[in-house]
Amino acid sequence: MALIEELEGRMLEVLRARSQKLILRRRADVRDQRMELDSSTQRAGVHYSEQSADEVASRRRRAAEREGRRTRRRRARELSASGGADHPDGLSSDDETAATDGDQFQKDRDAVLHDAAAVMADVEEDFSTLAGVCRHFVEWRRIDAQAYRDAYVSLSLPRALAPLVRLQMLAWNPLAEGECPELESHAWFAELVVFGADRAADSEEALRDDPDCLLVSRVLERVVLPKMTALVDQVWDPMSNAQTLRLVHLVRQLVRDYPTVSGTSGQLRRLLQAVVTAFKASIKDDVFVPRFPKQVLESRSTPAAAFFYRQFTSCVKLLGNMLSWTELLGDACLQQLALGDLLNDSMLLPLTLVPDPVEAVNKCKLVASALPRAWFQGDASLPQLNMFVSYLTMLAVQLNKTASKTTPLKAIVAILKKVGATEAHSKVSAMLE
Repeated sequence: MALIEELEGRMLEVLRARSQKLILRRRADVRDQRMELDSSTQRAGVHYSEQSADEVASRRRRAAEREGRRTRRRRARELSASGGADHPDGLSSDDETAATDGDQFQKDRDAVLHDAAAVMADVEEDFSTLAGVCRHFVEWRRIDAQAYRDAYVSLSLPRALAPLVRLQMLAWNPLAEGECPELESHAWFAELVVFGADRAADSEEALRDDPDCLLVSRVLERVVLPKMTALVDQVWDPMSNAQTLRLVHLVRQLVRDYPTVSGTSGQLRRLLQAVVTAFKASIKDDVFVPRFPKQVLESRSTPAAAFFYRQFTSCVKLLGNMLSWTELLGDACLQQLALGDLLNDSMLLPLTLVPDPVEAVNKCKLVASALPRAWFQGDASLPQLNMFVSYLTMLAVQLNKTASKTTPLKAIVAILKKVGATEAHSKVSAMLE
């Protein structure tokens, strides 16, 4: 176990190093752009001329690399089936790595797997393979089923088998595409799912009540959930849409298909708490929308406006990532996190700075599209959305004074209907009559 735990720690560090490099690069890019556009810094006379040549060169290099990655993502979207015409800047995840970084990651990963292959080199097959270990328990059960039951072997089996399963799962990473084969495709899964399958004489009722039928579920709870918790804690980037969707899909699958992975599972609760902690840290460290005067944002073509709207869209992406956990995280917790801490505290004030009310309505549509309909069944409303509803009503009043108001007003009506704001919905609907 000491060797296996050491290998797990090394592999986790390899994955963490790659993830942290991407996260720190993104944060450095935001700081660079903020510094370039910070009018107060420029007024104070602190600009490139007063910084070291190395700092200026590093920032320029990062800017060139950043624009290169954006261009490649844009071209990839244009070549895709959708064409990427309606893709807002800031919605994609910047996960591209340099070839040298990828080579080093693969080298470090292979070194861990090479050492893992030698862990069981001096162990007899009966104890170094799942098939060998399971054979002993199956034989015990066949010879003396009563003693097998009296010893509560079904409860001990997951602990006995966990080291070998953990060794097989060493390289498994559900956050990265191509590094996460389906759980059902692992050799250990195929071995355990047929554990004791020779009980042909047992009735259907006896098989249903057999605690060994929960063996795979219990092993998943004991091995897979703690591994996922460690990955969420040290590797997962909540700002990455791709990573979040893979993680949510896997958790939903486990909850749906495996009986012991339920609300009563301490391991599942620890995993979900790690998710909440990661989101809180991301709000603190990754959410930044600059406060520019409205006149600065009037032209979408200026660097300041492009940065402002890109950063706002990145907040929308984080909001969507949070709300993809609906029905997994408790509603009260998720509403406070997504609507209270993110929308109200970090997004609404920048939204009021958008000078064009039609553009502001488009941003509100992005926000509303992320909100789960399950929260508004029966025209229910949420107190955390009161500020958002008030802002939409204010926008409607502004638009009501313009000539081309019908389309954006209809969009506001649709949003207000979705979020169950009955009074505001009636008021804005009357403006269309």
